[in-house]
Amino acid sequence: MQCEHQIGEWIDYDNVHLITFKELSELYKTSCYPLNKYLDRRYSVNLIRFNYCPICGEKIDWDKMKKQYDDI
Repeated sequence: MQCEHQIGEWIDYDNVHLITFKELSELYKTSCYPLNKYLDRRYSVNLIRFNYCPICGEKIDWDKMKKQYDDI
């Protein structure tokens, strides 16, 4: 069984929850930031980005997600 990596914590006022890339690609549409800012660590957004998935421990490849974003 392959893990759908949890890439960070989405912070929305009182609501804080773990989020996958798939969920992020939907949730950013209702936020005030574009998706490329969520994927770039230089920007401060309402997402706490993880280096490793807390479920399986695998390193999260942020560069790969940026390339997938280009395809969206």
